Amino acid sequence: MNSGPALTAMAWMAGSGVIFGLANAILRTMSLQQSAYQTLSMQYAATLLLCVPLVMRRGMAAYRSRNMRGVLVRGGLHWVGTTAWLVALPHITLAEVTAIGFTIPLFVMAGASVLLKEQLRWDRSAAALAGLCGVLVVVAPRLVGGGGSYSLLMFLATLVYSYAYLLTKQLTSVDSPLTIVMWQSLVVAVCSVPLAIVHWQPATTQLWASAVLTAALVLAGQYGMAKSFAAADMSVSQPVTYLNLVWACLFGWLFFGDRVQQATLVGGAIIVVATIWLARREASR
Repeated sequence: MNSGPALTAMAWMAGSGVIFGLANAILRTMSLQQSAYQTLSMQYAATLLLCVPLVMRRGMAAYRSRNMRGVLVRGGLHWVGTTAWLVALPHITLAEVTAIGFTIPLFVMAGASVLLKEQLRWDRSAAALAGLCGVLVVVAPRLVGGGGSYSLLMFLATLVYSYAYLLTKQLTSVDSPLTIVMWQSLVVAVCSVPLAIVHWQPATTQLWASAVLTAALVLAGQYGMAKSFAAADMSVSQPVTYLNLVWACLFGWLFFGDRVQQATLVGGAIIVVATIWLARREASR
């Protein structure tokens, strides 16, 4: 196997993780000040606004999907997952949000082997499981106490996201990453309007600015993720997502004053070692 595509996929996924970590911190700040439904609507309204220059430059025909059913279903799934995610977000820490999200690689790799007929090699599975062990080391001290219902809601969101990721992989064979991101933004924006109207309250200039910044970050992150999926099998890049815990701890400390615990350092070390090990194996193929 040529190692170039594998390393490219891992690099795109690692970069997307940093971007999504920052976006998550900003979204949590917004969700603490207004309803999750309004936050979602504002974010994707800003996303569509940022997409306008691209559409005007290339024309809407350039973003016509070759699998309309696929992009519509994926957009609907992303709306359901993101709504559940934003409802739970203000009630649990960024570290726990990220840790629960780390179940996605396991669901994705299992789903890819069944639905996409990808080869599930032992080293990729071992790296994912080692990363999951690192996550458990980090979150074990924090999982005792209240907020269980919101943790469960976050877990259900990861199940929805997992299927959406599998659809992303299928769509990259017929559509460009920009087309996939464009249709996701349109579908989520339309679906979020009814609940946003019910829960709407006047938004400050700062909240709108945060929505625009988050939209730009999410667009960049989604583009990077789609490029990663297009470069190599999904099971190659998924263990790299465990590095997101490092970014969650960093941004949690910067934005909310979360202190890094010893368990976080130990678990983070396990995650980093597992990721580096897989990268070296992919490079040697």
